Amino acid sequence: MDYVALGARFEADPRFREAAFNRARLMLDCYASNPPLCRLLSDLGQTYIIGVAYGLHPHITVAEVQRRMPADMAGRNRVSDQLLMLERLGALVPGPAAADRRAKVRMFADGFRALVDRWIDALMLPALPFLEEPPADLDDPDARVRWFTHWLAGHSVGTRAAAVLPNVRRLLGLRAGFVVMLEFDRRRHAPEGSVTTRFSKREIALRYGLPRTQVIDLVKEMAAMGWLQDGPLGLEPTEAMKAETGRCDGLMLCTAARVLTGELRLGFEEARMIREARAARMEGVETMVG
Repeated sequence: MDYVALGARFEADPRFREAAFNRARLMLDCYASNPPLCRLLSDLGQTYIIGVAYGLHPHITVAEVQRRMPADMAGRNRVSDQLLMLERLGALVPGPAAADRRAKVRMFADGFRALVDRWIDALMLPALPFLEEPPADLDDPDARVRWFTHWLAGHSVGTRAAAVLPNVRRLLGLRAGFVVMLEFDRRRHAPEGSVTTRFSKREIALRYGLPRTQVIDLVKEMAAMGWLQDGPLGLEPTEAMKAETGRCDGLMLCTAARVLTGELRLGFEEARMIREARAARMEGVETMVG
């Protein structure tokens, strides 16, 4: 399945702009509602760790999270550090006792689960206008963990955005890069004439509880990629940024729609086996060429 081609089709759809705006707005509102916790969902590696952990709830261990992680996403130390940070913030609490008494089992605290569910709704539900009818499990309180699992697993084995969207991939790998990209998305896709304030690094730092120097560094990185230019309301996206982030938005909405319709039902374990099989095939090809 060529997710990038499907994403391009979504981007060309007349419903795209409103859906992309709603996704950016809802996700940013979620980040602003609890900055300390949402900072742990602000780059791709962090998001994947939490998604895998949610799929294991209420039996979360470092070893099981690590086993399901793509090799290029996060190592054992990062997984361990993030779970420890969540525990210190009260987001993870002791889980049921494991058969192996040496394993430390954790589970999501109710408040953190509610926050992650809100974040998942912001990620997924803006794709509803692309569906012929609402999903059958829309009102199921346990649906969010399934959606998140399928969405992340699908992205980990589909046509990777990194191949055609290298700058997006780089920015999503930087702490809070996704938040700053969403701010530009929100302003770009907002209803005509509704954005009247200048882009402010200070206001972004304050709203999302980020160090101002971090926001400044991210903006510098985006400028170095040729993504930003001066406009009537301060910094605004160049055509190069619009092309890459627009394709990324289409890709995310497309994947969300396929999860909601039930077309995409891939689990982390299946995704891991697919990645390993692909890696083995590539190793065989390289051996033959060598």
